[in-house]
Amino acid sequence: MSDNIKISLPRKLKKKAPAYFNKYGKELYYAVYRKNRNTQWYVFFQYENGIYLVRHIGNNHSVAQYL
Repeated sequence: MSDNIKISLPRKLKKKAPAYFNKYGKELYYAVYRKNRNTQWYVFFQYENGIYLVRHIGNNHSVAQYL
């Protein structure tokens, strides 16, 4: 999955992460990766000066209730 994130994150629709996720960093955004019918992965990242810094990765089973 990491190669998929490296390639596609700049093209993904990003959303502002709720305040709950500030424990992973300030000014976070997230993108959704659907892997199958039951699982979606959420990649939380910061974007500064053309660099994407991934701060946390969770799935719908662990973080969806906070979105």
